[in-house]
Amino acid sequence: MMIVTMKKVADAGNFPCLSAYFHLERRLRAYILTTYLPSFLVVLLSWLSFWIDLESAPARTSLSILTILTITTQSSGLLRSMPAGSFTKAIDVWMATCLVFVFGAFIEYSIVNTLARRQKAKTTREGSAIASLMAATATAAVPLQPAASSTVALGLGAKTQRVRWRHPTCIGTRFCSVCAS
Repeated sequence: MMIVTMKKVADAGNFPCLSAYFHLERRLRAYILTTYLPSFLVVLLSWLSFWIDLESAPARTSLSILTILTITTQSSGLLRSMPAGSFTKAIDVWMATCLVFVFGAFIEYSIVNTLARRQKAKTTREGSAIASLMAATATAAVPLQPAASSTVALGLGAKTQRVRWRHPTCIGTRFCSVCAS
């Protein structure tokens, strides 16, 4: 701080004047270590949920909720420690951006979980339809015989061939409702 005294000559007369020059420096290291770095690490921690197995819903949900609460607590503690102002500060934008990224990770898990459950239900329905068709085929009293084309393929010697079994009534036909071939 430098204080300078001087006399200022004006049109109305001679008046003493006091001027002060302040040299201010912002210590960014304190803000980086106490605010920016921890909030950045919490955002990275929320992104770890992308590598957790989809079936581990409690782990992913608790990690997401915990990171949202941590960012919210950091932001409210920061607002309490700073002087009140009606304007938006850079730290407010940073904390809001961190909250958006953490909340986005939680929303991403919700969407992926919903889509995975729909896909699983769809494959379960298709699997149950196939299982019921197989059960109906197994209960049929019609004996199965190898198709005529596979008896020729079996005569090739040491090569193993896949044998398709068909009912005696559908050997000559192209479509059988029981065999579904």
